[in-house]
Amino acid sequence: MKVNMDNECEKAFLEVERKFEVKKDVNLKYLEDSAVEILKIYQGYFIDEDGKYKHIRLQKSKIDGKEKSVVCEKIHVGSYNDVPLLKEIEDEHSYEYGVNLINAKNVSCIEKTRYVLPIGDYVMEVDKFENLTDEFKDWVAAEVEFKNETELLNFNKVKLPDF
Repeated sequence: MKVNMDNECEKAFLEVERKFEVKKDVNLKYLEDSAVEILKIYQGYFIDEDGKYKHIRLQKSKIDGKEKSVVCEKIHVGSYNDVPLLKEIEDEHSYEYGVNLINAKNVSCIEKTRYVLPIGDYVMEVDKFENLTDEFKDWVAAEVEFKNETELLNFNKVKLPDF
């Protein structure tokens, strides 16, 4: 299915992001010192009662102790220049709601620490995965989300961190 990218209604729900693999020897002290937020995250995937594929994220701030859970559903809405387009819907809940959902669905979770860093006028989320094995052991990934395609194109002019 092709989506008309001139349709503002369709564009309002699209997630525009750029992802990066981070060097294995990234300086964690640098990330801690540069971060405006540090989150401990447990994230798992499940299928709900309606057969929809979703993920649940429990997160607790290492800075202020605030905690919450987020249930996210990504829906494939088409493609644009052979790039899949996804609509993302997130619902925030209490931390306890998320714990109960994980237990009820028997969801296995990945564990990660997220460092939220300012990069120019943008925000980069750097995730250090804690409990992966084999080739993914100590894997670190980063992503930047944008409001629209223009922001994504403008981001290409930003100097990225060395990592």
